[in-house]
Amino acid sequence: MIEEILGIDPKTFGKAVEDFKPLEHRLEFVGEFKKIKFYNDSIATIPQATIAALDALGDEVETIFLGGFDRGVSYKFLAARIKKSKLKNLILFPTTGEKILKEIGKNNYQTILTSNMKDAVKFAFQNTSPGKIALLSCASTSFNLFRDYADRGKQFKDWIVKLGKLG
Repeated sequence: MIEEILGIDPKTFGKAVEDFKPLEHRLEFVGEFKKIKFYNDSIATIPQATIAALDALGDEVETIFLGGFDRGVSYKFLAARIKKSKLKNLILFPTTGEKILKEIGKNNYQTILTSNMKDAVKFAFQNTSPGKIALLSCASTSFNLFRDYADRGKQFKDWIVKLGKLG
């Protein structure tokens, strides 16, 4: 056991694991609303972080929020990962949302290009199947639309709760 190798009391180790709180905005499970699971990964401001989120959550991810401020980053590997996924819905924020879509090329995704979180979350509620995941993992910084990644993540969570309570 790892506790023995590290010389840690098993009860102390178990309590630490039990009490662990993940970072806010990093693969943070927001909750299940209208039978859709929402994850906030707003801190994913580079394509590699979004690829890692897709790998971690697997084929249950049906809707993803992508895009933001353009820092000249390549989205080639992210586009390749998206093409291999079971994603059905792309919610795209300017300006890198358009770049990512262009990199993906011809596709059969339902897409929306929007500059506000309310419309983005509303689209997720309308198009994500029950039991599936809607993931905010933009692969871009947020400075063109939001104060920072924390503001983007907070708005995401706020709109999920607001729209999730509506009939």
